[in-house]
Amino acid sequence: MNRKSIAQEYYILVTDKYGMMPAMYREEAGAGLAAAAFMELLAAGVIEEEQKKTVVVKDLPAELGYLRPLYVYLREKHRYANRIMTDWHSGSRCRQLMELIGRSLQEAGLAKEEKGGLFRPKQVYIPEKEYKEELIGTLKAVIAEEEEMTSQDMALLCILKESRNLNPFFSKDEKHRLRKRIKELRQNPGNKKLAEMIGYITYMEDMAMYIFLAWIVSN
Repeated sequence: MNRKSIAQEYYILVTDKYGMMPAMYREEAGAGLAAAAFMELLAAGVIEEEQKKTVVVKDLPAELGYLRPLYVYLREKHRYANRIMTDWHSGSRCRQLMELIGRSLQEAGLAKEEKGGLFRPKQVYIPEKEYKEELIGTLKAVIAEEEEMTSQDMALLCILKESRNLNPFFSKDEKHRLRKRIKELRQNPGNKKLAEMIGYITYMEDMAMYIFLAWIVSN
């Protein structure tokens, strides 16, 4: 299939038929979107980690233009991962990121634009059902070891796990297989790129705690 970026695929998976984040875990899902965007910048070499702070090391590529708000935010000064989550898990920044990612998918023919309404933004972008189902099937094949796990698969699955968004897509057995695969890859990563992404999983684990704390603070 024609794969998209980590942030775009996360958006496709967690956004419902109304173009909204899941109601039950909206704060966590929003933080997951920020985490996916953050990981996308890491994977593209736009930012690097230095003593648990993020540093912008090169210009934002044109194809990642939908991440510009986060890029500008990170360029202003070095940021800790927990600060990124508390600043981006909800509110106007999260809504702006959702809109830009959704629009990028609409331009790629993978989402349709609709007018919002009560309890929704003015514009929403609803992912194409066929692409979403194909993406879920691909990730299931990865978990079952029918296909090789890439660094992007690793990042996407870890973010779904930490933002509590695995349940709608994967069975109890598949989630057990995923945990086992992550543990195995941590101990013996097969290539440099995957090893780097596994190293960044510690970010996801730290972020999970801040997602929870952010939810407590906002309620």
